[in-house]
Amino acid sequence: MCSSTLCATTIIQGQDSSYIGKKLCLYTWNDGWEYTKTILDTCTVAPNGQFTFEFTINETRKAQLTLGKYEGCIFVEPNKRYSVNLPVYETPTPAEQLNPFYKPQELLLSLNQLPQDDINHQIAQFEDAFDEQWMELLSKEITPQRIEQAIAHIDSICPITENAFMEQYRQYRYALMVNLHASSAPDLSIRTYFLDQPVLYHQPAYWEAFEAIFPHFDHLSGLYSNTALFELAIMQKVSTGDLPVSKLKHITTTQNKEIAHFIEKNRSFLQQGHPIQLGTLVNIQGDSIASDNLNFPKAYVLFTNTTLNECKAIIAYADKMSKKYKDKCLFLVIFTDKNKKDIEQACKNVRQKTWFFAINENLHLTKEFNNPHVPAYFVLDASSKIAQTPAPEPKNFEP
Repeated sequence: MCSSTLCATTIIQGQDSSYIGKKLCLYTWNDGWEYTKTILDTCTVAPNGQFTFEFTINETRKAQLTLGKYEGCIFVEPNKRYSVNLPVYETPTPAEQLNPFYKPQELLLSLNQLPQDDINHQIAQFEDAFDEQWMELLSKEITPQRIEQAIAHIDSICPITENAFMEQYRQYRYALMVNLHASSAPDLSIRTYFLDQPVLYHQPAYWEAFEAIFPHFDHLSGLYSNTALFELAIMQKVSTGDLPVSKLKHITTTQNKEIAHFIEKNRSFLQQGHPIQLGTLVNIQGDSIASDNLNFPKAYVLFTNTTLNECKAIIAYADKMSKKYKDKCLFLVIFTDKNKKDIEQACKNVRQKTWFFAINENLHLTKEFNNPHVPAYFVLDASSKIAQTPAPEPKNFEP
């Protein structure tokens, strides 16, 4: 419960006839990996299209609202009133509703009569300046001097404020920018922006920077001085399969223990020996393949997406190996792309298209493999049970 001295009522109101009769839920995530969330308020849109959310918070939070095909976002502060405009309601297609990889398109909600010092206005203005400098940096050789100049330019357009949330947001966007300098990444950003700072569980810019920077940092012992951060780095590597689930036993901080519980639950689902029901598969050529009729000593299952840098190499590898080891190992490539044309274009030079699949036509595999983050690799034995998880990446796998 919030005490009256710390919390105050925040109200969000609006009107949109395309939502009449629909139940809306306003919520906020408690961590950047979106394992736990807090419902702020719910409401059913009135016959005249009006809706109101009323809730109490003790700090600035990013709140979200599921709106059919869209995920509306708004930064909310204690004791504030907001008038919002919603996008015209669109229902996700049946295929989108069935696809566990589908996510509504995130958009910042349009707000009416915003004062200049409102956090939504400040972040929008900052992002415009940041994006301009980001693109400018990417168009030239990236040096520490150019990064410093870019940051100074942004600060000249968006001066330092007295809003603590805004200044945290600013710092962790700069952490991303500093990380662009390849020879000092990721160590410089970690030392400058993370090592001596608390973990900001409710700051989206913190999590975006963390997710971009820490996967490339392997010297975890250098984080010992910051227990919560060290544990966060451990949990990230457990969730991606780079460290075993047993490492989660050493998590001690309260909020991290809650996150660790969900990571362990997800990872434990696909331990060695877990049976996988491949069922009937439909390849990108439209052919149905009954897995019960397949006889293979082992299968190497690769989940990928055409937007990944390594996707082209994965496709070439699987195509080559399917021919070389056709009697020893079955190579199954599963694309998580929504657009089949992207998959077909990526596979136009593939000779062995039989073993390439689109997840939209094999949705049962998302449940069987527990919605894997791509790229993901698994080895199945002859009885279709998990033999290795995570399996070695393609360049290190030999049947």
